[in-house]
Amino acid sequence: MKHVVSLACLLAAVAASAQNSADKKQLDALTANLRTAKANFKKSHGNPKAKHQLVVAIDKLATATMTSEALNPRLRYPQALAMYQDALNLDPQNNEAKNNAAMIDSVYRGMIARAKSNLAKNPKDPKAASEYARLTVIYTKIHRPIP
Repeated sequence: MKHVVSLACLLAAVAASAQNSADKKQLDALTANLRTAKANFKKSHGNPKAKHQLVVAIDKLATATMTSEALNPRLRYPQALAMYQDALNLDPQNNEAKNNAAMIDSVYRGMIARAKSNLAKNPKDPKAASEYARLTVIYTKIHRPIP
C-alpha cells in the first residue's frame, strides 16, 4: 500500500512538473509575441491595426499569467492585473481586460478587508500586521488606492 501511495505521489509530481514546463513555454512564447507587437505598434506610430494586435497580445499574456500554475499566485495575479490595466489604457472598451481586472481587483479588496478585520481583532498579532501590510503594498504597487 505504501508503494502505491508513493507511486501516486510521484506521478502527481511529474504531471505537475510537466504542466509547469508547458505553462513556462507558453508564457515565454506569449512574452515574445508581446515584444513583437509592442515593437510593431511603436514603428507604426499608433496604427489602429497594430494597436489592436498589441492589446490582443497583452490580453493573451495576462490571461496566461493569471492562470499559470508555473507562477506563484503572489506574483501572477499582480502581474496579470498590471497587464490588464495596460490593455485598458490602450483600449478602455476591452471587455476581457475589464472583466478580468475587476475580478482580480475584487479578490484583492476582499483579502485586504479580511486582513484589516483580522488586524483590528488582533492588533498585537505580528502575523496579522504582516499580512495586512503585504497585501496593501502589493495593491499599491499595482497603482490602486488602498480601500
